[in-house]
Amino acid sequence: MATIVASLLDGMTLDELLEDFHQLTDVDIAEALDYAASAGGESEAPPRPME
Repeated sequence: MATIVASLLDGMTLDELLEDFHQLTDVDIAEALDYAASAGGESEAPPRPME
């Protein structure tokens, strides 16, 4: 999953990912992004209290 997200952040397109990683499907990539998005919310720091 980290490789997929990092590759996209580096500017790789979906077609390039599918070409480079033949075992992946577009559904695999979508699921990896969904997982990364949901996991990302758990690792965020809590908001600071307003002063």
